[in-house]
Order: sequence, then structure tokens, then C-alpha cells
Amino acid sequence: MSIKSDRWIRRMAREQRMIDPFVDSQMGRVDKEGRKCISFGVSSYGYDMRVAPEFRIFTNVLSAIVDPKNFDSKSFVEFQGDVCIVTPNSFALSLVALVTLGAGDMVSVYIRHMLIQLETPDEIRGRVSAVNAVFIGASNELGEFESGVAAVWFGLVPSVVIGGAATIAVTGLWMRLFPTLRTMDRFPGADQSG
Repeated sequence: MSIKSDRWIRRMAREQRMIDPFVDSQMGRVDKEGRKCISFGVSSYGYDMRVAPEFRIFTNVLSAIVDPKNFDSKSFVEFQGDVCIVTPNSFALSLVALVTLGAGDMVSVYIRHMLIQLETPDEIRGRVSAVNAVFIGASNELGEFESGVAAVWFGLVPSVVIGGAATIAVTGLWMRLFPTLRTMDRFPGADQSG
């Protein structure tokens, strides 16, 4: 089952009383010091529930077979508190994934910057590099803004599917429009003998 859109959640709450009590929009409670301490209501990620300060954290320290319909109670740790931060089950796996993604991103950045420097004519290299730096610097913020707007408009799952399809479509279009980039297998002027 996927995360449902805000429209679906509102309709089901009205017609089927799926959530009771129901709040029609995202609400945030602020403490005496002006900090947001809890949110609840409809959001782009589904429906945020108000919860008690009691948590049962799944750990599976016994390495038991996990049956989603019949969890072993010994696989949970009980915790009480206002904040509950749950770390990943496998720190090593998370670290390997982070290092791999970071290394892949660095190789990609290195190749893009080298291609820009080597393929741009001398007389406009500074301007091209400046424009590239502005776009690279703003890409994270623009991407986060675009993702947030898409999630609000279309819902979380459709926005992820649309974003993935658009990425593949743009990549295919660029491969067709710029065949030199598609077929390039070494930097221009690289020694062909070795």
C-alpha cells in the first residue's frame, strides 16, 4: 500500500471516519520557548498522528525471522521520552552506502568539471565556468523546492514516479541531442597510446 494523497485522506476521514479526531491541515504545536515540538494533521507524507511519549523500537537483536503479522515481542525495546531518535539497524551498511554515493558523486563532479574546462574555448571558459558554478551551487535548493511542490501537487508516490520518469526522459533527450557526450570515453587530448 502506498502513501495516499491529502485529497484521499480528507475524503476517507469525512466519509468513512478513518481518522477520528481528524485535523484537515498540518498543525504545529509550539512550546513556551517558541520551538516546534510536535506536528499533526494532513501533510504531503500522509497523516501525521499525535503520539504519546511511549515508543516500542524494533531491533531484531535476536536475528529472528521477521513475520510482519506476528512480531516477536522480544525484538522490541520499550522507551519513554519526548524525543525518540532511531538509528539504522546496520551502521556498517549505512556507512558503506554513504561512502559509495559520495565517491560516485565526486567522480561525476570531477568528470563534468574536467569536460567543461577542456571542451570550452579559451575566450569564453571563464563565463561558462561561472554559469556552471551558479547552477551547480543552486541545484540542491532548486531541486528540494521542486520536489516539495511536486509532492504537494501530485502526492508523494506520484511525484517520485514522475521525477524518475522525467530524469530518464531528459537523459535520453540529451543522449540524442548531444551524441558527442554520449560516445565520449576519454578526455579530449588524452594520450591514445596507453
